[in-house]
Parts: sequence; structure tokens; C-alpha cells
Amino acid sequence: MEEIDMKTQKEFAEDILNQITSNTEYTGEIVEKVLNNGEVIVGIAIRKPGSMMGPMIKLNDFYEEYRCTQNEQSTSMMIQNIKNMVCTAWEQETDVLKIGNEIKKGFQTIKDRITMRLVNAEKNQQRLKNIPWISFLDLAVTFFLEFTEEDGELRSIEVDHGLMEKWNVTAQDLYQAALGNMEKKDDGLFCSLPEYMENILGLSLAEENPEEKFHLYIMTNKKSAYGAVEILRPGELERKAQKIGRDLIVLPSSVHETLILPYTAGLDIEGLRMLVRRTNADIVIREEQLSDQIYLYRRDKGALMIA
Repeated sequence: MEEIDMKTQKEFAEDILNQITSNTEYTGEIVEKVLNNGEVIVGIAIRKPGSMMGPMIKLNDFYEEYRCTQNEQSTSMMIQNIKNMVCTAWEQETDVLKIGNEIKKGFQTIKDRITMRLVNAEKNQQRLKNIPWISFLDLAVTFFLEFTEEDGELRSIEVDHGLMEKWNVTAQDLYQAALGNMEKKDDGLFCSLPEYMENILGLSLAEENPEEKFHLYIMTNKKSAYGAVEILRPGELERKAQKIGRDLIVLPSSVHETLILPYTAGLDIEGLRMLVRRTNADIVIREEQLSDQIYLYRRDKGALMIA
């Protein structure tokens, strides 16, 4: 088995990009994308002439495979696989091209696609320098263009300063558009945790003792994807608090959902905070962690705050 000289990740990406675009109509660039909480992925973005957008192929896993095999045959097969991925991606990228055209036409054309997500502000300081965002408690509201491919897969493009300047809008304009879209979409989900586990996740639970009813709820969206943002849905926490008849403790389970616990006098707030921190440290993957804090919704103030 012939060994090859080990390339750095950047050299590997440059080599892949050259082999993908050589003698083709494609152009491309190496992209380092900072994900939630500082996670970094390296990929190649491939474009056709006249297109401002195109698919991005993530190379992290391919590079790890290359490091493990270190032989010419495996590398050649890997490059062919990536070429096939690029071709397939372009065949399926009709919606991406449509989004590119909508972006060119301006904010009024694209604003119905704007969504938002919640991330931790402190853990994303570097990333937040390059994108518009709104501060919310210890969190940051970030913005995306969302669309669904023909295969039903949900895709998104993060709104950066370049797009915001192109549209001549502010972060508040993006926020108001995202709020409006959230209300129109109306895909919020709120139910008891046992009900969610049984009906949504398909996990069979033991029959509940009525005298030991488990008062823990989940707030997310119907796709259970970046659903923690549901705490921003106008009036939603107020409606749930009034229906339950209590103030609400909000536990940031992940970027995808929050857990809601009715507040009772004597509740161990610090114990809950430690539980959230241990869960983040031991269970929730870095990219999906939201916060080590817990929050309290107070009916008398009509506001959510750090507990």
C-alpha cells in the first residue's frame, strides 16, 4: 500500500478544490465556517459562472478519513466521491439558484424567508462580529434565510453583514421580519415532556400515576430544529403561564428546545442551574449547547429574565 505525504487540512482542501474545478466551468473557494459555540468546519464552495451562490461541501470528515488511510488509492476514491457530491448537489440546487435571484432583487422579495435562531452570546463572540444579531438576556438572536429542497430537506443560509448592507436594512428590520414569519408559520409545539417523548419521539413510557403527575413541558417547533427560539414568539410564554396558573422556569435544554417547569415557592434554583451546567458538560454536544443559565418568566412583569 503506497503511503502519501501527509497534507495539512488547508493543503488537503486546496488540492480537492483544484481537482474539482480543473478543466470545468466551476469556480470555487475554501470556506472556514464558524458554527455555534466556536465549532469550525472547513469546506469548499462551488459556483457556476454568473451564480452568486452554490453548494458547499464540508471536508472535515473527508480529511479525517484521509489522515487515517494515507494511501493514494483511497484518496483517489475520496476525490471521486466529492466530485459526485458536487454534481448531485448542483442537480438539486434549483432552490439555491432561486434564492440567489431573490437575494439580488432585494429585501422585500426575500423577507418572507427570514428566520431566527438563539445562540449563546459569550461563546459566539468571534462569530457575532461577522453577522447581524440582537441581544437577548445572555443570548444572541441570529438570522437565516430558510428554504426547503425538493427532497424535503430544510436548508438555510446565514445572513451576514454583506447581505444586510446589500438590502440596506438593520438588525431590527431582520428581527421584525423573522417575528412576523414566525407568527405566520405558526409551527410552535408545547406539550408535556412525557407526551413529547411518546408521541413525537415514539418512546413508550410507563403509565403515569395521577398522584405523581410530571409537570415538565417542552417548548420547540414541529420539526424540533432550532426550536429554542419559540420563547421569543410574541405572547407565548404569557399564554402558557396564564393557562398553567404559575410563573415559569425555562431550562435551556439545547438550541433545539427549552424545558418549561411551573415555578413553586422553595424551588431549588441553584440546583436547577447546576443541573443545566452538568447536562451541557456531559450530554449536550458543543454545537447544540445554548446556555448554562436558567430563566424565569414572571407574570406580574410580563417578562423573561435570568433566574
